[in-house]
Amino acid sequence: MKRILKSICCLLLLFAMSFSIVGCSNNDDTNKDSNNNTTTNESDEDNGLEGIDSRVKNKFSSDYKVNRDDVNEAVNYIRDNIDDVKDKEVAKKLYEHGSYLEMAADKGEVDDDNSIRDLGISTKEYAAKVYNAKDGEVDDIIADAKVRFDQFKTDLDSGVDTAVDKFMDFFNSAVSSLSTVVVAIGAGVGVWGIINLMEGYGGDNPASKSQGVKQLMAGGGVILLGLRVVPLLSGLFS
Repeated sequence: MKRILKSICCLLLLFAMSFSIVGCSNNDDTNKDSNNNTTTNESDEDNGLEGIDSRVKNKFSSDYKVNRDDVNEAVNYIRDNIDDVKDKEVAKKLYEHGSYLEMAADKGEVDDDNSIRDLGISTKEYAAKVYNAKDGEVDDIIADAKVRFDQFKTDLDSGVDTAVDKFMDFFNSAVSSLSTVVVAIGAGVGVWGIINLMEGYGGDNPASKSQGVKQLMAGGGVILLGLRVVPLLSGLFS
């Protein structure tokens, strides 16, 4: 009897385990189907310009910091590939880099007349027009924009680094201003310390001497802070 009960228990356990395995398998299949559908939807979204806009916006909505390497990459790609805008994939990349430069300029509050900002906005609009145009309209759009982009290329050929430097200056201006303010405060504290020190020696006042020395040292420390430490915050402010 005990053997029969043991056999029945074993069969029940095997039966339960088989259902568990089947259930897990079904869940895995469901998850795979769900993941496949998500991937398909994402790829469909990325096929158009709206998907590119979303990617660029998501990039800037995080803790992303505008940096010289990314700006250089965008500018050089536009300069080197603008003549191949008829290629749909190239047009999408041009649109993406133009959108990046536009959003970077907005983040850094770059002046409207800045050449890199203008390049980004113009490239984005141009690539969108060509990408969405009918076959018979593409050549006219390219012809209308030729003079403008030829001028862009001429300007960039004569000094990409200079143009990028001017663009990046807007991201460093806040740090430069802060550094100047900190140095000015340090100088003020130092001058005040010198005055107290002179009064202390003139009136033979030990308290004034001590206070003057402390203020002079504190002023020097604040000046060093403004000159050495504050510029290191440029990455944070950008």
